[in-house]
Amino acid sequence: MPQRHLLYLSAHQLSAHQWKGGHLNAQASFPHSEEGLVAFRQYLEKRRHDLFYLLINVADEGFQLDTIPFLQGKDREVVIQRKLGQYFYSTNLNMAQRLGFERMRFLNIAAADAAQQGDLPERFDVVTALHACDSATDDAIAFGLAKQAQAMVLVPCCQAELAACLRQNKALQLSRTPLAELWRHPLHTRELGSQLTNVLRCLYLESQGYSVTVTELVGWEHSLKNELIIARHTGHKKRSAAERLHALLAQFGLQALAATRYARAAPGSAGVPPAKSASPPPMP
Repeated sequence: MPQRHLLYLSAHQLSAHQWKGGHLNAQASFPHSEEGLVAFRQYLEKRRHDLFYLLINVADEGFQLDTIPFLQGKDREVVIQRKLGQYFYSTNLNMAQRLGFERMRFLNIAAADAAQQGDLPERFDVVTALHACDSATDDAIAFGLAKQAQAMVLVPCCQAELAACLRQNKALQLSRTPLAELWRHPLHTRELGSQLTNVLRCLYLESQGYSVTVTELVGWEHSLKNELIIARHTGHKKRSAAERLHALLAQFGLQALAATRYARAAPGSAGVPPAKSASPPPMP
């Protein structure tokens, strides 16, 4: 007896569910990319004799048909916006239209997954991250590097990942170096972790061919999370920045982050220019 399946197509992906006994059980999801298309084809080939139901939700809302009076100018625009607000309430499409940015899209995806979104352009001019909490700023940087952004404007916030790593190695570092006194107390751990996180981010950007400027976003009386990092692509990758980045990671016992957060700056990787070999001394 053939099994029943429900295919749900949204603006972001296609998901497959088994329909049995009045319940839906998730089976697989397929992104809008070449890899997703190949995986979906393989999924169907294994279920040639099953029944499939297709549910489409492209605009994330219902489809409506309506008529409006014959109007011109601003009156027509007001009526159209009111109708859209009735039918596309609280949707990304309505928000973009209300703001006057018809080409704007809002994607409900994690920053870490944005670079793998198949329907996004291969290159971006500018990447911004405003108060992106904890590692979301690192995800924005990774997205900008993957999309070869010409500029990145970053305002970090709540840097907790590195502070957690410092706490794990605190006892070992206290026995190894007096520098560990800088983060022996919990308050200092959080403050030093925040400062060190942004320093490493700046070095990482410089190692990937960006000139970096660090300044204030607004006055400190408005926000304590006020650091503004502006990176402009120059194409000149600084090997010295990559070397200093890894030296700091080793100094603070954070080498585990090298492969996760700063993989492009790894020695010998494509993102770091090779060291210049010294010429041998002339023969006497």
